Amino acid sequence: MTDRPAEASIYPAAGGVSSDSAVQEVYWRAIVVFYTSARVNNSTLRLMFFTNGEPPVVAGHSVRALLEALGVEIRIVPMSRRISRPQVTHWGNVLYFIDVLDALAQEDRDTRIVLTDCDVVVAGPVDGVFAELGSHEFVGYVLDRPATELINGIDRLEMTALAGEIFGTRFDTPIRHFGGELFATTIAAWLRHRHLFHDLFARAQAGGPFVNVCTEEHFFSIVFAGIPDSVAEARGAIKRMWTARTVRTVERGDELLPLWHLPAEKRYGIRYLFDALAARRFALPPPAQFRRTAQKYCGIPHAGLAKIARDYGVRAIRMGRRK
Repeated sequence: MTDRPAEASIYPAAGGVSSDSAVQEVYWRAIVVFYTSARVNNSTLRLMFFTNGEPPVVAGHSVRALLEALGVEIRIVPMSRRISRPQVTHWGNVLYFIDVLDALAQEDRDTRIVLTDCDVVVAGPVDGVFAELGSHEFVGYVLDRPATELINGIDRLEMTALAGEIFGTRFDTPIRHFGGELFATTIAAWLRHRHLFHDLFARAQAGGPFVNVCTEEHFFSIVFAGIPDSVAEARGAIKRMWTARTVRTVERGDELLPLWHLPAEKRYGIRYLFDALAARRFALPPPAQFRRTAQKYCGIPHAGLAKIARDYGVRAIRMGRRK
């Protein structure tokens, strides 16, 4: 997404607001790394990239040219789903998934779609995620959080009450929290259930009891609560891996997952991967070599001394620029 100043919101892990060109470049580099990693590990997979503006030139490289060389189909689709309330100060463009799926409505109804965040590194084949759509209408990623822990301004107990209002039922236990980094469905399932997402957007836009509903995590969690048997959990496919100095959730064995969500690595490991790919003129490395490089630069499952020192240097340079 390319936000203008009037649309800007804060993206903490990227280091600023979404209209800042430096912040946008963080995401463009991540996009190149994501699609490169997807192609390295899934040579025949159909890849599509949706954006609301023309991909730019980053560090002397045309993002459009790089993606097209990977066989990525680029679709420019305007964003129409943005919560317009003063309280929405963070992650203001994350409801773009609704526009993306609506734009795909003319595809064959059996088409299987997997959407992920761009700060994901694809470390292996993703056939298993698509296979889940053979027996379920949706696939999501469940995070086990306390029921009273705030999730971007709202906890699971509050989301449970809102889901009950929408579906006219009483939930005996708190609903599941689905993260925003993975969403999978078929075109047929989206067409059958998209009214639930459209209705929730209208309620969120109007405020009232839905005033705190503003991110894709809220949307996935609330809607999926009403159709629980239709949703598979992608626990063996993806993990939100925090690799920051203060928060680290990576465990040995996580490197075997096919999808690594690395929110704290956008300005570090993912940037290093972009630079490494640029140094080899974006020629695709063998999958095993790419995995080893990604582990080294992103600190999966642990950070070596070289990465720790490099990260420290990047932070020191950034702090010097702020003075």
